[in-house]
Amino acid sequence: MTVEPSNPGIDTKYTGRVGVQQRLLPSYRVVFFDTLAAACSRGLSVFAGEPGRGEAITTTQKLNVASYYFARN
Repeated sequence: MTVEPSNPGIDTKYTGRVGVQQRLLPSYRVVFFDTLAAACSRGLSVFAGEPGRGEAITTTQKLNVASYYFARN
């Protein structure tokens, strides 16, 4: 992993691409993944599905900065 800070501790970018696999994408994690994607110069992709029957988890399939790919659980 190569990190090239232009101002150490303040503006750090990862020069690669990142992929994250999750069982589902709770809506409260959108800000986290979009913030992380902004720090990845070649992008971030999230691969996630939907909650099972009876799970009371609010999910989303929309990210503003990161890319979302639907998974079938």
